Amino acid sequence: MPLYEHLFLWSRWVLLGVLALGAVFSAINNALSLVTPAFSYVGSAALLLLWLVLVAVARLRGIAWTETQGIRVRLRRLSAKTHFFFVGCLLLLWVPRAADQVRAASNPTLNAGREQHGGATSGPSQTTSKESQASPVEQSPPPATQPPVTVQPPVTTQPPVTRKWWDTVSKGNFTFTPLDPIPNARITNPVGINEYGDVVGTYALTLQDSLTNFVYFAAEAKLIRIDDPPNAQVSGINKSRAIVGSHPLAETGRHGRFHSGFVRHVNGRIDSFTCLDSSYTYATAMNDEGQIVGNTTDAYGARHGFLRETDGTCTKVEYPGASATFPTGINNKGDIIGIWEDSKSGGGFLRGKDGAFRSLRPDSTTNFQPRAINDDGIIVGDAGDGTGGAAVLRRANGTFVLLEHPRCSSSCTRLRGINRSGQVLGEFSAGGNTYAFRADPARQ
Repeated sequence: MPLYEHLFLWSRWVLLGVLALGAVFSAINNALSLVTPAFSYVGSAALLLLWLVLVAVARLRGIAWTETQGIRVRLRRLSAKTHFFFVGCLLLLWVPRAADQVRAASNPTLNAGREQHGGATSGPSQTTSKESQASPVEQSPPPATQPPVTVQPPVTTQPPVTRKWWDTVSKGNFTFTPLDPIPNARITNPVGINEYGDVVGTYALTLQDSLTNFVYFAAEAKLIRIDDPPNAQVSGINKSRAIVGSHPLAETGRHGRFHSGFVRHVNGRIDSFTCLDSSYTYATAMNDEGQIVGNTTDAYGARHGFLRETDGTCTKVEYPGASATFPTGINNKGDIIGIWEDSKSGGGFLRGKDGAFRSLRPDSTTNFQPRAINDDGIIVGDAGDGTGGAAVLRRANGTFVLLEHPRCSSSCTRLRGINRSGQVLGEFSAGGNTYAFRADPARQ
């Protein structure tokens, strides 16, 4: 056979081998999101039971079977192919799980500070600490028999190191507690917390699933899935355990499907509303008094912020000179935070109860997007400059502190809420999953 034919055959088998290996890795990756530990245990027990029953029936009574020639026979033992079938099924249940454990064990970053899951208040707490400074290494003097030699290092010009604004901010002292109201969820996105520690948010069991709304009542350790209104987006919860959010309507307009805000009371009653005569109303936060903030879209596509009072009246909330205003939080004193945008830039703002606005930009190059504010005026949110970012907390006196989860090797923490006790609600990403946490300020 000519050499080129050998090369062609060898390359074909090599290509088929690579494709088969890729298919195996892809199947393992998909199985990791579908096969949970509980599924592996139950499935293995069912397979082993069925396997043993078939073996016992074949030996004791025989299994009636029709061969390809139409001859009826009674099988007294299972064939090797049947045994291989059960072994293959067991491998499918456990090989992906074992591969995931090996990958986690080989990655110290993911293992550092791994929380124990199983409840919103369970698992060991983690605290941040200051990094220890390395002690200088003592060097031995040159031998006495040799004269000292002075070596002039070459003169090099180092480019200036540009420090980010958040590199200059001190770290906050917090204790971190994992929040896992939905065991085995690949994604948990918390969005609001009240003074009792009740949390609302969304979750997904696999990376392919759509997000599902939930509320977790901390005192009762009770989880409720929120399916009504359909396709809703929850955004907050107050002291009365009323949940605020937005949901789409059946009608469609110039700017997409109409939306209305809603309040879901603890008894299940739902009150929908719109503001500023807009068919596009998005509610983002509610305080204990029942005041709601959010934004609307007018007929020309412009975005306006609003404040909805308890009697249902709505007033505009617009940052001076901005083309779009998005309120994101309100405390019980009536202070409103949010984000403003214009044709060139944007930033965060604080609007006092008297209606006066204040910019929350830390400096000229860093943007701060506030997400929640409590009655002490403490604000949590995200800072960034377009090339990176960090999770930060702004005190009432205007100073900032970093609040990054210990398991984040880089900026992967996002802060989403804060209650009257100063407990901060957030999430972080690790290993392709998104986890929720609560950060409690250290007591002085």
